[in-house]
Amino acid sequence: MNASIHRSTRPLRVVFVMHGFQPGQKQMQFLNYARLLPPDVRLLMLFIRPVDQNSEVWKGFQEAGAEVRSLNCRVDLSPASIGKVLRVFREFAPDIIHSQHAVGGVNAKIAGALYRRRNPAVRIICEQRNARKGLSRLGRTLDPATFRFADLVLSSSAGVERSYFSDSEVLDQAAIEAGRFDPVRRRHYTFHNSIDPDLFADASSQARQRTRAEVRQELGIPDDAFVFIATGRFVRQKAYDLLMHALAAVSRDTVRLLCVGDGPLLDDTHRISVELGVQDRVLFPGFRSDVDRLYRAADCFVLSSRWEGLPKVLLEAMCVGLPSIVTDVEGSRDVLADTDAGVLVPVEDAAALGAAMETMAGDPERARRMGREALQRVDAFSVRQKTAELHQIYQVLLGGHPLHTEAERHLVAAARSALADQREDGTMPPGVNGTWNQEETPVRLTAHWSITFLTAYQLTGEAPFRVAAERALAALCDQRWRPHGYAWHCLGDGTGHNDGNGLIGQAWVMEAFYHAFVVLNRTDLLQRAEQLYGLHRQDPRTGMYFVLGVDGAHHLPDATFNHQVWFAAVSALVLRTGRGLPTAGGPALFARRLFAIMHRNPRYVVEQKVRHRYHGNLPGYLRQAASNIYHRVVTRSLRERSVGYLSFTLHGVALLKDAMPTHPVWRSRKFAALVRHATRYMNRPAFFEECTRNRFAFPHNVTGAEVSYVARVFGASLPSRRFWDHQIAEYWDTDRAQLCNSDHDPRSLAARMYEMVYLLPGAVPQPPTRIALVVRSMAGGGAQRAMITLARGALRLGHPVDLVLAQANGPLMAEVPPQARVVDLQASRGVRAIRPLRHYLQSVLPDAAIATLNYMNVVTLVARAGARVTTPVAVREANTLAAHTFSHDAFKRRIVVWMMKRWYPRAARVIVNSQDSAAGLVEWRIVPRSAIEVIPNPLDVDFIETRSREPLDHPWFAPDAPPVILAAGRLVRQKDFETLIRAFALFAERNPHPRLVIIGDGARRQTLRDLAGQLGVGERVQLPGFVDNPYQFMARSALFVLSSAWEGSPNVVTEALACGLPVVATTCPGGARDLLANAGFARLVPVGDHQAMAGAMQELLSTHAATTRSSAPDGPRALAATFGVEEITRHYLQTLGIVEHSSS
Repeated sequence: MNASIHRSTRPLRVVFVMHGFQPGQKQMQFLNYARLLPPDVRLLMLFIRPVDQNSEVWKGFQEAGAEVRSLNCRVDLSPASIGKVLRVFREFAPDIIHSQHAVGGVNAKIAGALYRRRNPAVRIICEQRNARKGLSRLGRTLDPATFRFADLVLSSSAGVERSYFSDSEVLDQAAIEAGRFDPVRRRHYTFHNSIDPDLFADASSQARQRTRAEVRQELGIPDDAFVFIATGRFVRQKAYDLLMHALAAVSRDTVRLLCVGDGPLLDDTHRISVELGVQDRVLFPGFRSDVDRLYRAADCFVLSSRWEGLPKVLLEAMCVGLPSIVTDVEGSRDVLADTDAGVLVPVEDAAALGAAMETMAGDPERARRMGREALQRVDAFSVRQKTAELHQIYQVLLGGHPLHTEAERHLVAAARSALADQREDGTMPPGVNGTWNQEETPVRLTAHWSITFLTAYQLTGEAPFRVAAERALAALCDQRWRPHGYAWHCLGDGTGHNDGNGLIGQAWVMEAFYHAFVVLNRTDLLQRAEQLYGLHRQDPRTGMYFVLGVDGAHHLPDATFNHQVWFAAVSALVLRTGRGLPTAGGPALFARRLFAIMHRNPRYVVEQKVRHRYHGNLPGYLRQAASNIYHRVVTRSLRERSVGYLSFTLHGVALLKDAMPTHPVWRSRKFAALVRHATRYMNRPAFFEECTRNRFAFPHNVTGAEVSYVARVFGASLPSRRFWDHQIAEYWDTDRAQLCNSDHDPRSLAARMYEMVYLLPGAVPQPPTRIALVVRSMAGGGAQRAMITLARGALRLGHPVDLVLAQANGPLMAEVPPQARVVDLQASRGVRAIRPLRHYLQSVLPDAAIATLNYMNVVTLVARAGARVTTPVAVREANTLAAHTFSHDAFKRRIVVWMMKRWYPRAARVIVNSQDSAAGLVEWRIVPRSAIEVIPNPLDVDFIETRSREPLDHPWFAPDAPPVILAAGRLVRQKDFETLIRAFALFAERNPHPRLVIIGDGARRQTLRDLAGQLGVGERVQLPGFVDNPYQFMARSALFVLSSAWEGSPNVVTEALACGLPVVATTCPGGARDLLANAGFARLVPVGDHQAMAGAMQELLSTHAATTRSSAPDGPRALAATFGVEEITRHYLQTLGIVEHSSS
């Protein structure tokens, strides 16, 4: 059982950078990678030069699930092109930058080096597909000069690698599994090109023979001819002139040469063939898209190139089962060495090439035997295998070293050995707190071993490990170890202020419960961990946590930095997995104050005492200051602890980063300085030597695993293998199969090896993507209903939802899904929501935010800018921004449009619900059309059907009552209900029985009543105000009317359709005209035309009375079903780059 089955890894963000796209080997390689990389890889394909968005290539990348962008640079390399690439990197925040092509690679490497200042963990890979002599003069100069910016240089063949470096080493599956891939020791490798054999597979031998005969007949080749085939562009590199001279040296008249391709030297090659008298034996079919059919008509492949990377045409020919005669250029030797699949001849030697062709044509049986060998050999270059290897390269490159397989082996062995040590009550034997030699309860070691047992169960599926883990977890829940219901009792007799072992003892208990939730879905233990976190106080100014005593008393903040950072890191894991991070303060506040706690000096992390000024009482501060002076002046133990605990301290910081990867502190200069300082310090040979002698390092902490984890998360080049090898060699007891060769406290060291868990893939599961929906309030409008429906859709797809409201009030609060967390900003005005919204974004770090209505859209974007977080914000424009929208208030128009122009371009995406809305934004020059996504409003059909069946106590809707015409919306000028009432009055002159109901509330309510009275229909028009369930009315009405002067995309129309109602609607901008244009159950009328509206009402009521509730495929309900909530929600999330969460 593999860990990846149970753990949901954080999506890997990879950007491919390419110069442009012309169908060829280098370009198709990226397309194959995109198609075959696992779904957990989020991919961006970035082209430097212009690329046709309607091309098959562009569509191919999109079909593979990649985001595709073209920078449309007219110059290959310039400061402008580098700046554009850098802006994309900052927006996309990649983990891996992977480039091909010399000039495109230079752009990517320079921009990547600049981006690395913000994100030190990013890794840069450049692929070299051609030998150095095959590059332009600019490429030969700049490409190697920028290798220093790359973490890894991959060459397509050993020869290509040697053209840039002095030696070569192949990187493949065997090298990765054997641990020979070490990106710290070596930064360049040979990574061969690949081919998809399935593209050349034959359905049967009869099909191949049939194709062979058809092609030969088409090209006029005799059946008994021995055909050589050469494919490639007619350029100097391919040396077709040399091939013509080789053909002239072949004496057999039955030999034919098929030269497939096009290029500038085609005419010259044809002329040479005439001069040599071989024009009757050579064919030039030009460029062919069916080259695979031509391969099947041939008997042998020939390549005469002067230089190559690794020729893909050679792999293609081998997939068809052709033997090969190729010049001994870079790459060909890698493919054909130590195999009988082909023949290598010297470069630029026409005589040797001709002799080899003569020999091959004279022995067809040998040719067929070599073809069978070629079929077997080409499997090593399968695109699926190479893509899997590339994915492993990404993982290893980000992790520093491929130690996870060794960690798995040692964890399982230790867990199996420890099964016999578990006591009857489920606890594990206690230690003595390492070198501190303090009396311990079983709590700490039982928590550690429970994680090891859980991981062993994940890896093997063996039941004894699960039983042991559950017994250990049950023991931790025993009241003996938490006698007062506050902190767990870890040290001493339970009466001292530190008997809970400060923050670290409680963090380790929470960590065990967290892993129990991840592996066994123990929500009860996750709730215990959340409850324990909630008992701890946090200083709102410093972000530090106070020590919680076993008796519930709060003491001074824990003065040990690694205690603080581990508690914050584990808390972030627990809270993100459970109910969500606090909306203010919490681990995010601690991370923001991280460098203040470290005395604003990245170097300070190597010391152990927190020197922040405590905002407690003066005696407490003086005691702490005296303790610091004592440790620094009277004793020298602080220096020893600083060195010994350094890897453990940095492990805590790395875990905090892993738990909150989007926190802005990780992009700060101070964190980059911390990584640089730690890298320099830990790479010193003196540091390793000091750790080997330090009683707080290897004998007490699992330094080997800690350094490896820090290297992976920080993206730092640390000597992980050296530390790991020393830890295992010196402290692993082979007989006991435990890490217990310690003179100080063997039990604690053996239990602490649980930290190896974090070296496994997906050790920190990616929590469900949290979505923040920002709305001013839950007033009864279509925009608010749309956001509630969107919340339901996101929850159904497995995403936690925060409904962030400036004011948590309004009649629609009752419809908010109970699973959604309501965040009340308590802001009486929108502008006053900026500060609390900024605090929310900083504390919770939602993965995406969607705001609606232009004012709250601007407020959200301003808050995000102030918070300096990477949360992508999509703004949803719910109305059409047409000229008449603000005609009643020119000042408001200027202000709103100015704010939109100022802030909307900063949004990750502008979402509108109709083409008219998109056109309005473009017309007002708010954002370009390329930044706008048109997504219809979501419709929760199941919810509507359920609510529509609720009973309605209203005399007008009794079973035998006259038909009712229904309208709904806020009673404002936009809805133009005056035209509807005038139309109904005209309609009522010919139809004395029907009635009109307008549900909704607003400032024009009395005006509408007065108008109905003036027109003589006051008794037949009712305005009941806002109703919390309009679907009761829709299900019992005969017709729905939309009279609006403008709209975004009216929810009420699709809701009416879901209830089976025919609809009369105006052709207003952003209205329902596109939706209802060809519907037989709907009529469209001009805006403000009450006579046309009355006629449409008359027609629909008379012709559709019997089919109002139709469920036919072309009926109202069928049309409404196309706006299903889950599908529309997926579209929203995909626009923000969010994949659907899977709980598996």
